Amino acid sequence: MKVSNLYVSVVLVLIFGTIGLASIPTPTEVLHEIEDDGLVDAESPAVDGHRVVWADDRYGDFDIFMYDLETCTTTCLTYQAPGTQHHPDISGDMVVWEDYRTGTWYIRGKHITMGQEFVISTNSPGYNARHPAIDGHNVVWSEHRAAGNNLDIMLRDISTMNPVQVICGAINNQDFPRIDGRYVVWHDGRTPANERDIYCYDLCLQFESPVYQGPGVQAYPEISGNMVVWVDSNTPSGTLGVYGADLNNLIGGRLLFADEPDSDQTHPAICADKLVWADNRDGPWEIYGADLDVPAIFEIYMSGENPAVCENFVAWDYLTVHSISDIDGMALGELPWKRSTLLDFEYYYPKDTEITNQYPGVTFYTPGPWNDKPFLIDFFDSPSTKGGFASGWKALRCFYDPDHGGKKLGMEFSELQSEISFALGNGPDTYTIFVFDSMGVQVFTQIEEVHGDDVYKEVAVQSTSANIKRIEIYSDTELFFAIDDLRFDPSGGCNCMDFNQDRIVNLIDFARFANCWLKTIPK
Repeated sequence: MKVSNLYVSVVLVLIFGTIGLASIPTPTEVLHEIEDDGLVDAESPAVDGHRVVWADDRYGDFDIFMYDLETCTTTCLTYQAPGTQHHPDISGDMVVWEDYRTGTWYIRGKHITMGQEFVISTNSPGYNARHPAIDGHNVVWSEHRAAGNNLDIMLRDISTMNPVQVICGAINNQDFPRIDGRYVVWHDGRTPANERDIYCYDLCLQFESPVYQGPGVQAYPEISGNMVVWVDSNTPSGTLGVYGADLNNLIGGRLLFADEPDSDQTHPAICADKLVWADNRDGPWEIYGADLDVPAIFEIYMSGENPAVCENFVAWDYLTVHSISDIDGMALGELPWKRSTLLDFEYYYPKDTEITNQYPGVTFYTPGPWNDKPFLIDFFDSPSTKGGFASGWKALRCFYDPDHGGKKLGMEFSELQSEISFALGNGPDTYTIFVFDSMGVQVFTQIEEVHGDDVYKEVAVQSTSANIKRIEIYSDTELFFAIDDLRFDPSGGCNCMDFNQDRIVNLIDFARFANCWLKTIPK
C-alpha cells in the first residue's frame, strides 16, 4: 500500500490555484515545505481550524507535532517524552493522543496555549487505551478493560475531569470511535461472526443504536454533523468502497459513489459536505475528494493515504523516496471546494439512465434541428478495451440522427468559463467544437480529430478572457460519440475583477484597474 513521490516531510500545497485565471486541471503548487534530513516517518494527521497535528519520528521514537497555518511554525508537543506517542487528534486548543511512555498505552492530552499536559484515561497497567478522538471537551477512545479484555468505548469530559464513562461495553470488540457534537460512532464486532458494523451513541438522549448492520465488514467510521461515512466490503464488485448514512434518516447505508471494479476506496474523512478518501483506481494510492452538495469528485493528489479534512484543508500521509529507504511523509493542501467540478458520469447515474438536460452548473441539450428529437443520451455497457483516455464504464453518449445526417451535443454553463476539458471519443472521427459567449456570438471554433477505433482524446477548450458560455460539439459520421470526465468551474472561470461588468475579464478591465491604481499613488 505504498507509493512513491519526491516530496519530503510536511508540504503545504494549493490545489487548483485560486488566484487570477485559475487553470482548472492543474498539478499542485507547493506553498511551504518543512525541511528535514529526509529520514522522517510522518503519519496519522488530523486538522482543525488553522492547525494540523501528526506523529513523526525525527527524534527517534514517534512524537506529536503541530503546524500552525497562520504563523507557519512547527512545534513538537511531546519533546523528549519517553516511548512512542501516536494517533493524535485536535479540537480547538486541545490535542489528544495515545501514549506508550509507561509500557501501557494511555490517552494523554495537552492544552496548546497553556502548555499543560495531562493523563485522560484511567486504564490499569497492561490494559491498553487506543485511538482517541476529541470534539470540544469530550474525548473518546477504545480501551481493553480488565473484565474480558475486549475493547470497549470510553468517554471523558476533560473540562470537569469527571470519572470515565463507558459508552459501550458490549461483547467482542468495539473500536475506532469518532465524535462530533452529541454523537459518538464506532465499528462494532458484537455479531456472532464478529464482523464489524457501525454503531452510534447519542450523548443527549443517552441512547445507543446501530447505524448500519450488513454483510461483510463495515469499519473506520468518521462523522460530521449528522453524516456518518465508513469503509465497507459489501460493494457490488466485492472491493472496498465508501458508504454513508444520515443519522436523521437511518434507512440504511448507501454507496456514496459508484462502485470501482478492481480497486478500493478506503479511509474516508468528512467535514460538513466535504469528503476525502484514499483511492487506488489508477494503481498507486491517491487522495480523492468530493463535494456532497454538488456532487463533484476530483483527484486531490497523486500519492497518499489516510487523509484528514477540515473546512478547506486536507492533510494526508504520502510516501517519499530517499536513497536509503522508502519513508512516509505528510502533505497538507488547500482544496478547491466548489471551485472545480469533475463530472464523471460513472459516479452520478446508474447505467442506462437517460439524462434530460440538467447537472448542477451545466445544462446539456441537443441544438439546432435536433431539438425536435428526444435527448439521445445513454451510457456504455463496458469500458473501452483499447485504451485511450476513457476512464470509466459509462460516458455521456450522443447518438447519430439519420433525419438530420449527424449528431450534436450542447453544453451551456451557468457561469462564464475560461477553460473546459473533457474526454471525447469514441473514434475514429473528426469533431467540430463551436464556442459561444454570453451574447450568443460564436467566438471561435475548434477541430479535434480522434484517431483509432474505440479511442478517446483529452480535449481542452480555452479562452484567456473567460467568456465561454456554451459549446456545441458536432460530427457528421454515423458513429455515436461520447464525452466523459467533464471538468469546469461552477463558480466561473476567473476570479479577476470584472470592472466594466460586461461579464468578460480582459485587458479593458486591467486598464481600468491600472488607471484606478495610478490615481492612488501620491504625487
